[in-house]
Amino acid sequence: MRPATLAGGDLPVASPSGRVAPGPGFPVPPSPGLAGAVLALGESGFAARFLDALDAVAPADMFSAFALEGPGVLRLLCAGGGQGCAPDFPRTASQHYAGGYWRHDPAMAAAVVAGGPAAAPLLRHQRRERIPRSHYRTLCYEEPRVLDRLSVLAPAGEGRPILFSLYRTQEAGCFSAADAARLSAAGAVLAALLGKHDALRRFAQPPRMAAALATRLQRACPELSPREAAVCGGLAAGQALKEIAREAGLGLSSIVTYRKRAYAKLGVGDRRGLLRRIEEAPD
Repeated sequence: MRPATLAGGDLPVASPSGRVAPGPGFPVPPSPGLAGAVLALGESGFAARFLDALDAVAPADMFSAFALEGPGVLRLLCAGGGQGCAPDFPRTASQHYAGGYWRHDPAMAAAVVAGGPAAAPLLRHQRRERIPRSHYRTLCYEEPRVLDRLSVLAPAGEGRPILFSLYRTQEAGCFSAADAARLSAAGAVLAALLGKHDALRRFAQPPRMAAALATRLQRACPELSPREAAVCGGLAAGQALKEIAREAGLGLSSIVTYRKRAYAKLGVGDRRGLLRRIEEAPD
């Protein structure tokens, strides 16, 4: 059955939920933008180079990318673009999304709750008018004049699915069926690129960052044991529990216990609360 077409646009979708029909397998041609993104892996300028790489797939005004750490838990990887928007808008809006706005996203909320795609990458299309009225729609779409979005949720190694989204403003217009088809073909590769960038960044930062954050936490909460502080420092630095366990030479269950004790002493319930606690702690 041919997929339906949204009124006012030519992007095929299979249902009002925003599921996009599989593309015909367009090849993604090598481009200077893609080469630049590869060369910038693990570096601070990666976001700008990744946005350039999208020009060969589905040109966008801005993008955001997250690691799905578990059911309902998003960690911001990077965001870029947003020319003409408020300074640092892509990152600020992405932080709001990871902090809970994803629950108001009709195209991706169910997949985030489920902890990622079952197997193949998931492609979703979301137009502004199909988002129920909420602070999410106002702050992330209406005020910055964002009109259209394509999102991909795909496995990217280390058990962490990657969710990334491309956005267009009213001035740029909506994504086309060809844009969606090319992104469908390239989604897994782009997710792998984002996952590798995240891995390189996290490899370069811990354990120095983790140790610094652990010291800061112990100053703010002397009741923490050195091991509890070290576990929290690793979590705040973006490490996974398995990673912390491997570096500490301990079992995963022990790391979970240290985390539970530390969270109780700090009065937090999750990683977001831990990060807020660190932000409030004196340097």
